[in-house]
Amino acid sequence: MLVKITNSCHMNCSHCMEDASPNGEHMTIETFEKTIKFVKQYNPFLIISGGEPTEHPEFKQFIELTKKYNIHTSVLSNGTFIKTHPEYLDLIQFQIINDKSYYPIEIKPIQHENIVVFSTQISAPISPFGRAVKNNIKSSRMSPLCFNLRSITASTKNFQETIIFLRLKQKMCIPSIDIHGNLLAGESIFCSKIGTIDDSNETITANILKFKCNKCGLVNNLNDLQKLIIGEN
Repeated sequence: MLVKITNSCHMNCSHCMEDASPNGEHMTIETFEKTIKFVKQYNPFLIISGGEPTEHPEFKQFIELTKKYNIHTSVLSNGTFIKTHPEYLDLIQFQIINDKSYYPIEIKPIQHENIVVFSTQISAPISPFGRAVKNNIKSSRMSPLCFNLRSITASTKNFQETIIFLRLKQKMCIPSIDIHGNLLAGESIFCSKIGTIDDSNETITANILKFKCNKCGLVNNLNDLQKLIIGEN
């Protein structure tokens, strides 16, 4: 699952679907520990994101917790920490994206055993949230961020089984968890809440099955069968 440990970021990227800012809030270490325990029930993989996760003042302590609980962890980053805290590279695996078309601070690719991805081009579709909307950047996404979660759960009737299926399909970022421990239907903090890290599998499943949302407007792109499957017909 994707865990957003902070809403802070100094990059001010034009496409940011989180609308992250230097004044963004941080997840507490207590919430993060509870989050790890929650994620381990469903998925052996944890992806840490933000904002820019390395801007969290307790970033090193968070990484130490993932090692304590022996959960496979990767960090999504814009790479700016390489200039300020290069020692972080020795702590954990990083996936770095730094596309100069959108990122105002360019970081040159480097090689390190803990950099599993260093991309200079955004491969995921731009989502219609946050600064992408404010800056009139056209969304390249066709379906809602929550579509896979909702459509699969409509079949499995079981959140845990849905997570297993998503993991097998290499879809690791849905659902996401925000700094307060809320479980979100998609990858953005603007996606709707479907539960919390304190909720049971049964409660989360029920919430997804009765869930209706079209904040992004992308439900309008679905055909009638797809809308029927997720209960938006």
